[in-house]
Amino acid sequence: MIRPLRLLPLLALLCTTVSAFAAPTSPSCSRGPWIALVWGDHWSPTQRTTVLEHLRRGFEVYGVSVCERPTKPQRPPLAEVRFGESGDESVNLSVDVRDSVTRKRVGRDVDVRGYSQEARALALAIATEELVRASWVEIELAAPHGTESPARAAQPSDAPDVVRRVNRDSIRQPPARLRLGLRGMFETYSGGQTHLGVDLTLHQALGQRLGLGLGLGPRIALTETSRLGDVDARLLAGEAFAWFAVVRTDSLELDWELGLRGGVLRFQSDPASGVEQDRNAALLIAKTSLGLDLGLGTAWSLGGNVGVGHSLVGATVTGRGRELTGVSGLELHAGLGLGGRW
Repeated sequence: MIRPLRLLPLLALLCTTVSAFAAPTSPSCSRGPWIALVWGDHWSPTQRTTVLEHLRRGFEVYGVSVCERPTKPQRPPLAEVRFGESGDESVNLSVDVRDSVTRKRVGRDVDVRGYSQEARALALAIATEELVRASWVEIELAAPHGTESPARAAQPSDAPDVVRRVNRDSIRQPPARLRLGLRGMFETYSGGQTHLGVDLTLHQALGQRLGLGLGLGPRIALTETSRLGDVDARLLAGEAFAWFAVVRTDSLELDWELGLRGGVLRFQSDPASGVEQDRNAALLIAKTSLGLDLGLGTAWSLGGNVGVGHSLVGATVTGRGRELTGVSGLELHAGLGLGGRW
């Protein structure tokens, strides 16, 4: 019969081996900036792995490693995160920021009531990332005149470059979801007509880079003069298009637009001429454009576009059996205006 006490050394060795395989692997933090994690006694390897992997995805895009703190680290971390005891309703979380600018300690209790063990770890990881970012972003805030900020009135330039990169993303304004504006328009057709007008435009984002747009406004044609008399035209046009953000920065967006413009065109001619008298005609143009939106602060923007189109349904004016002018064939267009964004 094997005595249970004789099995203890074997069981201890087995547990040590399993724990070694279950513990999350960490990249080398001996080089470059890093964040250290320190755990309490009651955190399982699975919970540690979930938190560690989430934080790595959040910070390694900036070149910041996230590792469990070794006994004797070769270099101090940018931040040290200590995970306290895990209770039934909350987790005590403290972050000790050790960069050369802030030198402060912040804490937070994370409410985990009703969460599964896996969901608790994910909620804790999200709260940890938010807390680290919040502690760093303070250095970007200007202190009131005559006072010092909690970061010792330090300038953002005192912070490590990697912290400033994280801060830029943390405080970056999200792209505008809705843009509404007025835009002056110029359109010319190979059929002979040239139109000037104004559009009320709307751009609505449907995702990070995709959206839909609408435009509506009147057009007046430049007078066409021929041997048979003058021809004028009026047009009420509307358009719908889809757009894709090719380039996007904090203050500038370059879009590719693809859509249709249609309307009702009315030709007017000199009654004494041999040209057709007043006539209404439908118009449909397929168009593509490059659109530019330049931010003027947070609420206003300068918008414009330039592009080319072709008539799917055109209209012409004839006189004595000859085509004199028309809205047909190849079309070139450009616009410029001012709008607001939300």
